[in-house]
Amino acid sequence: MDSRVIFWLSELGREDVLRVGQKCAFLAEMVQIGLPVPPGFVLSLSAFDSFMETTSAREEISGYLSKLKEKPGDLQLAEAASRRIYRAIKKREVPQEIRRQVEASYQKLSQQFGADETPVSVRSSGRQSHPGLFDTYLNIKGNRALLRSIKYCWASMFSPRAIATLTRKGLAAQIEPIAVGVQKMILARSAGVLFTADLIGNDPSLAVIEANWGLGEGVVQAQVNPDKFVVSKETLSVKEKRIGQKTCQVVAIEQGTRVEAVPEEKQAIPCLSDEELTHLVKLAKQVELHYGGIPQDIEWAVDAELPFPENIFLIQTRPVVAPSPPKKKFSKPLGKGDAEHIADLLIERFYR
Repeated sequence: MDSRVIFWLSELGREDVLRVGQKCAFLAEMVQIGLPVPPGFVLSLSAFDSFMETTSAREEISGYLSKLKEKPGDLQLAEAASRRIYRAIKKREVPQEIRRQVEASYQKLSQQFGADETPVSVRSSGRQSHPGLFDTYLNIKGNRALLRSIKYCWASMFSPRAIATLTRKGLAAQIEPIAVGVQKMILARSAGVLFTADLIGNDPSLAVIEANWGLGEGVVQAQVNPDKFVVSKETLSVKEKRIGQKTCQVVAIEQGTRVEAVPEEKQAIPCLSDEELTHLVKLAKQVELHYGGIPQDIEWAVDAELPFPENIFLIQTRPVVAPSPPKKKFSKPLGKGDAEHIADLLIERFYR
């Protein structure tokens, strides 16, 4: 593996998954084809490995994981191991050379926007996509907060669900590296997700968009009742418009984010205009076409400070994960106890 620690998104592509993980490689690929992606840099998978070796964290973590081999899928043991591993990572300092490169890259990114400390998003990027499993930190400012968020992203590789999955697969002692993407933060007016196919109706000619006021975490984490739009990819006409009662939103504060109430006059009005919907679907079609027509799950944001159409950014794309048939999801295999089966269902739900 390449030992380089920092890469800029503008110098990467889809072929760099083994350097920077799937999320960041796919983001870089969108940059390469001219799509609007917030600029930023990536701490490579090698940076994670360097941290593990330099600080002797790998040896300590492997000791915790090796104790789980005899009870694969035991969520209580996984949670206990996860807590210890989080503490082991958080108490260690980022090695000096990695810290120096992170701080220099952050300064360079900030200078692009005329700021000393521009707010950034800090996102985990594993070799494979596992929606909702690894951590993301939004609206991070300053070297100290950035380095702390990077360590927290590394630690999220050892969440209870991830550990339970490794032990269940007989890989308890295996420590998979994780990359971390650092991008200019989009202080979003509206944000959400877009699927380039209607999965429920099994119709690839339709795009389905869910949107809310504020940052996209509320929609991604299913914390709100969002607006839903269905748009024809062929004619770009809006086929369905269902306006949700959007009572709360995730907003940026001085450092980080918080959930707050949406003003009453905005709760029942659409958070995207028809022209924004049309432009968003055009961008999504380009992404889908570039990836060979494979339906995509795209996260996007509308910048509160920029004019249309420069205000629309793509935050992430990944191949759509189709819902599993109910029979596969809930039927209990012969020979499995109820507790073990429930653990398997939780792992399948959250680590897919």
